Amino acid sequence: MTRALASAWTPGLRRAALAGAWLLACSALTTASDAQPSAAPVEAPAAGQGAPPDASPHPLFETLSPPAWLAGRASAILVRPAARDARAEALLDASLVRAALPGLEPSRVRVATSIDVSRDALLRTAREAGHDTALGVELRLEQQRVHLRVRYVDASADPAPDHVTDARAPLDAFLARVVGPAPVLRGTGVRARTMRFDAAGLLGMEIADVDGDGRAELLVARAPHLTAYSILQDGARLRLVRRARASWPGAALRVPHARRSVAWFSQQAGRVLVSRSDYEGDYALALRGDALSFEGVESECPGGLRFADGCAHWVAGRDYFGGALQPLGRRHTRPSGTEEGEEDEGPDEEARARTPRFYARVLHSVRQASGRVLSFDALVTPHGSLVAQVAGRRASVGGQGAALAGADVDADGALDLLTSDYVREGQPDRLRWFRLGADGQLGLVWESPPARGALLHAAAGDLLDTGRPAFVAFEARADGGSRLWVVD
Repeated sequence: MTRALASAWTPGLRRAALAGAWLLACSALTTASDAQPSAAPVEAPAAGQGAPPDASPHPLFETLSPPAWLAGRASAILVRPAARDARAEALLDASLVRAALPGLEPSRVRVATSIDVSRDALLRTAREAGHDTALGVELRLEQQRVHLRVRYVDASADPAPDHVTDARAPLDAFLARVVGPAPVLRGTGVRARTMRFDAAGLLGMEIADVDGDGRAELLVARAPHLTAYSILQDGARLRLVRRARASWPGAALRVPHARRSVAWFSQQAGRVLVSRSDYEGDYALALRGDALSFEGVESECPGGLRFADGCAHWVAGRDYFGGALQPLGRRHTRPSGTEEGEEDEGPDEEARARTPRFYARVLHSVRQASGRVLSFDALVTPHGSLVAQVAGRRASVGGQGAALAGADVDADGALDLLTSDYVREGQPDRLRWFRLGADGQLGLVWESPPARGALLHAAAGDLLDTGRPAFVAFEARADGGSRLWVVD
């Protein structure tokens, strides 16, 4: 175990301002030759030299579709715009070559920088340099999403065929070094909007794409049914649109003395799964048009909540998950003689680390500026603590409630966390936004005004279809008029 860091409650978090300008693919480059679009591209060393050995493959590049005629190429020249940070170019080139030119040795690929990646310019460049293939790369940033286009030209044929493939991905800390950073996140810039949302008996919520159209939906689980919504943005105004609704399948479980029931979501094999603490079964969700359906499936975490590092199970008769994670794929059974609400104290298999009992947990992989991917772990406990850990460093802060959601909102390599307050009945609740840095430091970014109701559920994702994650939270008011918060 690593030593616990002192609580880092730091209102008024200050961070160095990042440049806010966007880089378009056709923006002027910094070299003298690039200042003249008609000039020959500036050639760089062979691709892949100097790339960090621990960098993970990037999903933006891994979705490219090279042409069939690429097989058997002898050499290639790759033409791209200069990166905003020149120190990121070695990893950029290595990533592009690995994904766009599979099977071709990196030493057989030359890289050049130019703003002219038209078919004719690529063909001319390849033939003059003696390469049989040319690739032209365009990168542009729209809102907080990076668009990539790669054009292939076969310089060995006449006429020369070409092939275009496109990909896109949310901005992250590495891509920010290539195309420019997102607007800096400050507490004074946080925007919290609310809308009336009467959802009695709410069990849980999630932001996920369930219809496969590339845009995320808001999934709201209530006692009688599950509903998929879209949130449309018109300027500063938000509008909630109901897409589809379906009643719960399965049979209710007998849960003695349950404090509350919850529903939880996970993503497995590209599908969104949902389960309930008071119902049997694990179900994959499908949204086709205006029809939402449940499909019974065999979950990797039967009857529990799946994480990459194991399976958590709801403690019967309580309102939280047990702290001991079980191996994925194993069906959960309560050991004989274990009382309701009591955890099995047997040895953890495969050296699985125990986590505290928790209301909610987020386990996120966040790409760093170096290209590495770090695992960020955060949870809120029944004792009111937010406990966070990254790269062996741990921090915690008290006074937190049951709600928790996490995402790298501003693509800086840190995990942003939304929590609620630790309150007793009748006290006002509130939301808090924390930032968990790669150095393990936990700081307060923003705090909402007091809410009239209880905030027990939150979620995070690209709900507004901008590439920039937003938080949502549900405020339940006993006297009616409950609210949905959207915080970005």
